[in-house]
Amino acid sequence: MKVGLLAIVNGRVQGVGFRYFVCRKARRLNLLGWVRNRPDGKVEALAEGEQSAEKEWSLAIKKEPSGSRVEGWEIVRRPYTNSFNRFKVIQ
Repeated sequence: MKVGLLAIVNGRVQGVGFRYFVCRKARRLNLLGWVRNRPDGKVEALAEGEQSAEKEWSLAIKKEPSGSRVEGWEIVRRPYTNSFNRFKVIQ
């Protein structure tokens, strides 16, 4: 089954490579979508793919990479739209 996931992460997640970490993990799991910095200091990501990848991607986002500090997150399911052909970092 295909699912969509929207993640919003706050903490020290901008300027520390967090978006690229999220993107690499999504690509390894064959997820499609995007990740971007928000003006409020949070990082937002929208991913679509197999439901079997949902848990691993969600856990990876909550486990901060070196240099970042995740203080909170929200990950919710969204309708699957089949709108993406790759996962990318939006500048």
